[in-house]
Formats: sequence, C-alpha cells, structure tokens
Amino acid sequence: VKRFAQASRPGAYLRIIEEGHLGAGDGIEVESQPDHGVTMRLISDAILRDPGLIPQVLNAPDLLPSLREWLTARIA
Repeated sequence: VKRFAQASRPGAYLRIIEEGHLGAGDGIEVESQPDHGVTMRLISDAILRDPGLIPQVLNAPDLLPSLREWLTARIA
C-alpha cells in the first residue's frame, strides 16, 4: 500500500454488470463517467499525500457521506 500511495496509483474500482471471464487483452467498456473531474487518484492523493487537495475532492456530489464528513473534518 505504501508503494502504491507514494506512486499515486490507487487502482480502479469497477462494477461487475455481467459475470463472465475477462483475460489479458480483452476490451472493457466504460458505461458512465462523472463530469466533476474527481478521480480515485485525486481522492487518494488528498488523503495520503496532500490534504490541500481536499476541497477539490469535496466537489464530487456523489461522495460517500461518511467520507465527505471525514474529509471536511480535516480542513475545518
């Protein structure tokens, strides 16, 4: 985890829509992407590397309420 945090590579979070097999080289389709620009990388960097990014993260309207509360407490 420390190496991924230092490299700013938090990984991806995906939702499985149809169960099946996926292998190297198989294509995937992004069904939707929010337009607010808040990414998992930005969230990870705000938490692990640069708290100054927290106000940007708070721009995500769909942020989990518990995460929003936790982040807001860090800048208050």
